[in-house]
Amino acid sequence: GLFEKIDYIKITNAENLKNEAFISELDKRENDWCLIDNEIYDNEILKVTVTYKMKKTKDLHVVYEITNRGKLIIKGSVNPKIDMTAFGLTGEIDKSYDTMRWYGRGPHETYADRKTGAMIGGYTMKAEEMYTPYVRPQENGNRTDIRYMDITDGINRVHIEGDKPFEASLLPNTIEDYEGAEHIHELPKRESVTLTVRARQIGVGGDVPGIAQLLKEYTMPKNNEYKFSFSFVRR
Repeated sequence: GLFEKIDYIKITNAENLKNEAFISELDKRENDWCLIDNEIYDNEILKVTVTYKMKKTKDLHVVYEITNRGKLIIKGSVNPKIDMTAFGLTGEIDKSYDTMRWYGRGPHETYADRKTGAMIGGYTMKAEEMYTPYVRPQENGNRTDIRYMDITDGINRVHIEGDKPFEASLLPNTIEDYEGAEHIHELPKRESVTLTVRARQIGVGGDVPGIAQLLKEYTMPKNNEYKFSFSFVRR
């Protein structure tokens, strides 16, 4: 089936795809996750509806639609009780798929409040090139206003689209690696790369020197519904 065909991005079932719902000042280890599956067969589409239970947010709803033509569509929605920092999907994929091609802002990293200097166009970069080596490891390598993108090993590729312009990165380490390291040399060497696609992420702030204050339009306030919809297909 489809999952076996795209096992190079380690999507073998709903439980193996990590849904990224980063919430400010919330230790992810405290999240109370429960998985409830509801499978519906509708002609040529297998639809799986999943509800995740987690603390400090209302239910996270995710719908997986799998077509008989090899397309995987993932839709998510959440209404958090506290402010969020990002909403999307992230996962480790085989290291051979280390190249990202995209049509959006580039070539350098961009964020919601740091992007007007990057032109919209077609770009190709490897994961190592997308990584920004900040003195203290942290969130990095993001690209914004992406219309569509591919991840490729030079021969095969996975095509990704969203229902609207989105953000993405392909990096040599996981989000947890960057969050947990104090210095660059502490980042482990992995036999994988990490693909992240996001419907939205907060800005980086810093309009006033020394103050990382975000303008309201670049925040993700609580008690609002956030959604994403991404499609993945091998070409």
